[in-house]
Amino acid sequence: MGRSDRASGHSLVELLVALGLVAILGAGLLRIVAAFGRGLARLQADLEAQRSLRWAAALLSDDLQEAGFRVPCRAGDPAPGLAVDRGLPVPVCPDPVLSGGPARDPPPRTGDVLTLVRDAILPGRLELAVDLPFPDLPAGFLRIALRADRPMRLQSGDLLVVEDAGWEAARLEGPQELRPGRTGQALVVGLGEGGSGVFARAHAEGAPVRVVRPGLVVRYGLVLLGPGPAGAVRPALARLEAGPGPVRGPLQLPRGGPRTRVEGIAGFRVDGPVAPGGPVRVHLEARACGAGGCLHRTLTLARVPRNAPGPAP
Repeated sequence: MGRSDRASGHSLVELLVALGLVAILGAGLLRIVAAFGRGLARLQADLEAQRSLRWAAALLSDDLQEAGFRVPCRAGDPAPGLAVDRGLPVPVCPDPVLSGGPARDPPPRTGDVLTLVRDAILPGRLELAVDLPFPDLPAGFLRIALRADRPMRLQSGDLLVVEDAGWEAARLEGPQELRPGRTGQALVVGLGEGGSGVFARAHAEGAPVRVVRPGLVVRYGLVLLGPGPAGAVRPALARLEAGPGPVRGPLQLPRGGPRTRVEGIAGFRVDGPVAPGGPVRVHLEARACGAGGCLHRTLTLARVPRNAPGPAP
C-alpha cells in the first residue's frame, strides 16, 4: 500500500470561515449583554425614582391631611393651616458625600415652599392627681396636679385636654417637667379671652389628660445637596419642623442640613387656591440617572381638608 505525503487538516479558507462565524456570534453576544446591561440600569433608575416618590408621598400625605388640625377648635386661631410661597430660590445644603451619582440634567433653581400648620398630640398620657376644680387662684387661673406615665417636658402654651365625659381644655402658663411616680403641679389658664372658662365642669381624680402642642409648623421645599466631586449637586425634597407661629419665605436650613430629606426629587409644585376648605394638589417629580440615561417619574397628591372639633358641650 502506498503512503500519502499529504498532511490531514483544515484548509485556510475553512479557518477563515470559522473565524468569521465566531466573530459574528461574539459581536451578537456582546450586543445582547450590552442591551441587558442598559435594561438593568434603566430598571434600577426606575426603581430608585419610584422609591423616592413613595417615600416623599408617605411624608407628605399625613402632613397634608392634618394641615389645619385643631384640638380643640379655638376662636382666634389663624384660619388657614396651609400656605404656599411660589418660585423661591432653591438653597444649597453642603453635603460633599452624595448617596447617588450626580444629576445629569440641570438642577432646579426655583421651587415652591409649602408650609403646614397643625396641632400635634404628644406621646404619653397624664392623669389628674386631684379632683377639679378647686378655687385657690384668681378667676381665670387654676393650679392642677398631674401624674405622668413617662418623663415629659411641657412647654408654655401647651394645651391640657381632660378626656372624660366633661371634656375640657386649658392652656399651660409656664414650662413644666413631669416624672413618673411623682405628682407635678401646673398653672393653667382658659382658652377664652382674658383667661376665662378654666375647667367649668367637675373632673374626678384619675381622669385622663392629653397634651397637645399647638401651632406646629412643618415646611417642605427643594434643596440641592453638594457640591460633591466635580462640583456636582443632587436635588432633594426637605422636610423641616419649626416652632409655633407662621413661617414664610425661603427655607432656612439648620446647621448640618435637614434631618429628613428625600433624594432624587427634582420637582415640587403646589397647585390650587390655598384657602380653608379649598382643594390643593402637590406635584412631585423624581429623577434618577443611570448608564442608560435619566428617567423621570411624576406623582400627584390631593389634599382633603379636615378638622377635629371637640365634643359638643
